Amino acid sequence: MLIVLTGIDGSGKSTAARALVDAAQADGENALLLSNHAGRRSMSVLAERLGIRWPRRLADAVETTLRVANVLVSHARASRVDGLVVMDRHLHCQLALRAAKDCGVAACSPG
Repeated sequence: MLIVLTGIDGSGKSTAARALVDAAQADGENALLLSNHAGRRSMSVLAERLGIRWPRRLADAVETTLRVANVLVSHARASRVDGLVVMDRHLHCQLALRAAKDCGVAACSPG
């Protein structure tokens, strides 16, 4: 069984995902937690250390590429699991992030 948790940052996805997996494992079930991050936090830390601000289009392209790659790898891993798989974040999270940043679905506007 595959469960995917999506939502805005800070909505409790990671906490709920961990709780689901922990509960299943406590009941003796095979369960796996997979996270599909976009690398935004790492990019922010790097930008701060370098004293730069990423161009919006570049940041969006990198985040989207990383999220898609992580989701593909997670689905490949999930296909080999006999039991519960909980994915923390998915491509819908990236679309929501783009909308919140006013990036639209096709591409982030300059600025």
